[in-house]
Amino acid sequence: MQCSVRSEAPVSCWTTSLSKQIVSQARDIPDRSRLYGLVPCGYGTLWQESLTSYLNRLGWRHHISPRALAAQEIAPHLNSDYQRHQLGGFSRGAATGINGNGDVALDWSIVLERLTGRSDLHRLSASFWIGDLTSKRLLRTKPAWCAACYTAWSEQHLLLYQPQLWMFQAVTLCPTHQTQLVSRCPACQKYQSVIALGTGPGHCTQCDTWLGAVPESVSDQETIHWQRWVIRSLEELRRACMSCEPLSWKPFFANLAAGVREKGALPKLAGLTGMDLGVLSDLTGHAGRRYTPTLEAILDFSHLCAITPLQMMRDPHALSQAIQDEQRSSRLRQCRRTRSDVDREGCLQRIQAILSGQEEPIGVWPLAKQLGHYGSVLCRHFPEESKQLTHLASEYRNQRRKQHEQQVGEEVRQAVNALHMQGVYPSVQKVAGFLSKPALMRMPEANNALHMARRERGIEPYKQGKG
Repeated sequence: MQCSVRSEAPVSCWTTSLSKQIVSQARDIPDRSRLYGLVPCGYGTLWQESLTSYLNRLGWRHHISPRALAAQEIAPHLNSDYQRHQLGGFSRGAATGINGNGDVALDWSIVLERLTGRSDLHRLSASFWIGDLTSKRLLRTKPAWCAACYTAWSEQHLLLYQPQLWMFQAVTLCPTHQTQLVSRCPACQKYQSVIALGTGPGHCTQCDTWLGAVPESVSDQETIHWQRWVIRSLEELRRACMSCEPLSWKPFFANLAAGVREKGALPKLAGLTGMDLGVLSDLTGHAGRRYTPTLEAILDFSHLCAITPLQMMRDPHALSQAIQDEQRSSRLRQCRRTRSDVDREGCLQRIQAILSGQEEPIGVWPLAKQLGHYGSVLCRHFPEESKQLTHLASEYRNQRRKQHEQQVGEEVRQAVNALHMQGVYPSVQKVAGFLSKPALMRMPEANNALHMARRERGIEPYKQGKG
């Protein structure tokens, strides 16, 4: 009996110690996540991955369509209601907002962080590049990429992804290869979906063509110089955001307003930058207008002043010193970027071609974008022609809309006739099935045409419970 009692004590202690060790190890095991916690590509660098690129890679890593992953795992947890057909349209264009600095980006990053168990995905959006600046014209409406980067990464067996840098509208060149970013597939000439339906990384979301190639480098030194300035300024802002909370642009606009309030500062600033006084008044808020300039406008203005946005944000006297430095101002006037120069003859030829009917009517701003300017530039240089363009484009849009409404009405009437001849009641659902696009039945004009077609054929409205 004494021996058995003595032998039980060590066993009991050993069992207790083992149990404590197992419990301790169990505590060290992190909670399982619903989705893989992939590490973002290029995190903390200029080539940091965008949030939509991460979402696409996450879908492919799970061997399912990224759009299916978004529909099944992410959309049910979002504040907004994304039905399957709405998510399809959203994925082809508006999903670029996931990379922005608004509520959409915040919602998607929170859900992705919860599902993957990561805590850094909110830093893959634009809010951790440029802070709380307006999202207007911040990001591209369609994805773009550097074909040379895809080729190089593929040859080096690296992961293919889309950096956030490519999403900014102000960035048009690859900083590594000095090549133009591409936004259309070289085979089908279609834009890419933001959230892919299928395919794989580096392939067209529409026809599955490989998007890598070695395009020609840009030889325009002015464009290269401008893009280097843009990327340098964005890199400064990104580093500042990564080291603290997202930047606030209030100091920038406060310092800008203080700089132009000094006596004679605004005319000197106009001479320094070559910008029109009216444009400068809007940009700086000197005229009392509530106007928040876009990122590209700020970069353009800062480049002409030779002050980066971050320098303007942190130094209250940076703008005043640039204005008062006559030697510096003289040098800047001589070296001023020719990007702001306007080819009046070329612009006027395009305008006259549209007004004479040789080209499809478009508005001032779309035309200015094609010509590489802001709409205000065309309005300033060609005020009368710009008014004619606006009026012509408005009439053209109204005409196209009326033609579309008539076409939809005719489709509805033909559908009612076909159903009536088959002895089938022309309900909304039945008629929608006959249309080229069932969603056309949502138009008020389609419903009006449906009711009119029923009345013309003496078809009584269907009443539930009848017969």
